[in-house]
Amino acid sequence: MAILKMKKLRLIAVRSNKEELLRELIRHGCVEISELEGELHGTDIEALVHRESSDVASLKSRHSTLTHAIDLLDHYAPKKGKLLSAKPELDDRVLLDDTGLAGALKIAEGIESYDARIKRISAEESRQRGVIQSLQPWLDLDLPLGTEGTERCAVLLGTIPARTELGQVEASLEQIDAESELFCVHEEKKEHYVVFVCMREKLAEMQECLRSFGFSAASFAGVSTSAKECSAEARSELQSLASEKENCVQYIIGEAVRRDELKLAADRVSVQISLAEAGDKLYGTDSAVIMEGWYPEEREAELNEVFERFGCAWEALVPEEDEYPDVPVKLKNNKITNALNMVTNMYSLPAYGSLDPNPLMAPFFILFYGLMMADMGYGIIMILAAVIAMKKMKPRAGSLSFCQLLLYCGIATFIMGAITGGFFGDALVKIGGILGKPEGWGELPSLFTPLNDTVYVLVGSMALGLIHLNTGLAISFIKKIKHGQIADLGRGRALGHSRRYHPLRAEDRQCLRCPGRARHRRGNDLLRRLPRLQGHHRQARQPVRDSLQYRHRLVRRYSVLYPYHGSDARRLRHRDGVQHNRRDRQQLLALHTDLHHRSRPELRAEPSRLLCPRPASPVSGVLRQVL
Repeated sequence: MAILKMKKLRLIAVRSNKEELLRELIRHGCVEISELEGELHGTDIEALVHRESSDVASLKSRHSTLTHAIDLLDHYAPKKGKLLSAKPELDDRVLLDDTGLAGALKIAEGIESYDARIKRISAEESRQRGVIQSLQPWLDLDLPLGTEGTERCAVLLGTIPARTELGQVEASLEQIDAESELFCVHEEKKEHYVVFVCMREKLAEMQECLRSFGFSAASFAGVSTSAKECSAEARSELQSLASEKENCVQYIIGEAVRRDELKLAADRVSVQISLAEAGDKLYGTDSAVIMEGWYPEEREAELNEVFERFGCAWEALVPEEDEYPDVPVKLKNNKITNALNMVTNMYSLPAYGSLDPNPLMAPFFILFYGLMMADMGYGIIMILAAVIAMKKMKPRAGSLSFCQLLLYCGIATFIMGAITGGFFGDALVKIGGILGKPEGWGELPSLFTPLNDTVYVLVGSMALGLIHLNTGLAISFIKKIKHGQIADLGRGRALGHSRRYHPLRAEDRQCLRCPGRARHRRGNDLLRRLPRLQGHHRQARQPVRDSLQYRHRLVRRYSVLYPYHGSDARRLRHRDGVQHNRRDRQQLLALHTDLHHRSRPELRAEPSRLLCPRPASPVSGVLRQVL
């Protein structure tokens, strides 16, 4: 029930063992490889090594092909499985084996090609249906749709809006040429489908007249058959397309027996992607590779055996405090507190070197959840759902944490429901009233009820809240004592922020005695030098941020240091020319005391370890020999 201690790994391996070593590390699953670029920058080694590269993009493309093929199988041939079924378990050596991967990729590519053909067939079917629908009004016309007439006669096919009277159109055309004819082929609510015949020398005048009535010519260029024949050809084409589409679908359905094989291949490729991404973080030469990472201290023995077997040169370092932000965090909890891992992961993991919140948060989270629900019926449902899910699905990691949390919260809900006498609210009482039972039938015994004993519930909630807050304060108290921050306990400082100060210099003391704006200009200089005056944090934790926080507290506490004019005045929301002379002398005295009362030699800060050079690494010496 704590944050596992980690160690920093620096390793040099022979290039020929690179792939096998990475596979073995992935099989153990306890090493996180980190970037080396920052460590090598500005060193002599930087010019001698190069970054490793791999085909991550190609592997991701293969993985996408396999997963898409699996999705296509689920679409065309959905698999009927049990509602709650456990995922198959495989040995890690099977996942690291590449046998059969090429065949699975070929099958996936075939499924994708047939699916692409199905999409093209569907597009062609839509086009043929559109052709049939567009030919529907012209089925009664025996002429070829693409005809343009004879040498002396012109034929036009088109539409006229239904609001236009055809007799009026014919009368207008007869005035131009009495030999012209207008035939109506089909009528709809919106349009008249017509055929117009006239002498070719009168065609231009006739078209001008027809356009005045909203005539729109139909285009059937290249069609040498009638509408009936074209429609029959389109229907025949639809049948052949449907047959071909059915064959493609049957092929994909037939490949459904390879579904598990494709899933296994996809998992294998995902492992290869992990290997390639880890390999991209390495640096090396023609004969060796360099690796840096982190691993749990409790797994050191088994990793040492792996490194010895592959003939590696390595070192394991305990991380310094300035490296804590880069150290990966792994929690180790029991069955009770492991349930809260899901809640912790939803927000963020605790910082390395701090406390694991799960053991402290678990009892309050579960208890408060039970208080909110407080119903035996809901508790029983939650317990049954969690037990059945863990029994049938055999979840792991986050799913297991959720099921465990559901189980514990269900137990707490049932217990609080038994205390308050709730079973699906007052369902039993209502059922008794429907069945004609005497008054009071269905009421369960209870210590108190939230509706009738409101004051007790309120007092109990306040008491639990007080216990919750005091638990946090007690943890902070113990944490400060362990870190030797006893002086901060009475000052209300934040956890882990202990400060020691150096005395002011003579010119700094002089700036506080200057009158008027000169004092404030020198006060601003003093505030800017506070990071240097303040000294180093006792445990070298974020000294710059520490200094700035203290500077802001000084500005808020002592208005004598507020600027009278300029950008600082506007930033601090003080108008130009506003004087702050009230209690200036008292504040100057308080500021002088606050900055000087810790000036005794025993309270001065020791030099920060961050400024001390780290001793030469043995791996660096081995690397120089290899290079």
